[in-house]
Amino acid sequence: MYQKLKEQDRKDFSVYILEYDRRFAVYGEEFIFYDYNHPLNLPENLLPHSFDIVIADPPYLSEECLQKTAETIKYLTKGKILLCTGIINKSIRSPLSIFFSLSKDKLTALRKILTQ
Repeated sequence: MYQKLKEQDRKDFSVYILEYDRRFAVYGEEFIFYDYNHPLNLPENLLPHSFDIVIADPPYLSEECLQKTAETIKYLTKGKILLCTGIINKSIRSPLSIFFSLSKDKLTALRKILTQ
């Protein structure tokens, strides 16, 4: 997705890639090292609510990873989120699992986390 956005070569928006794998450093200044274990350890130029949309692809489907990824998303987004991930085990009570199970209790949990 990052590459497709960059192919647009537009000047009216910017794209960053937050990634743990340092091989993505080939993207230069648009690469930002990201470790979900430290969800708010971000560069100073990434201000709260500074992204019109956050596209997230968490590396793991564990509850811990999804919770911490949600914390980063909440910090960065102005409100729009696109979550790209696999099917989440229904036993995981993560707020982001609503994108796949769509149960009301999980939707409520996500809204609560993202609006706190």
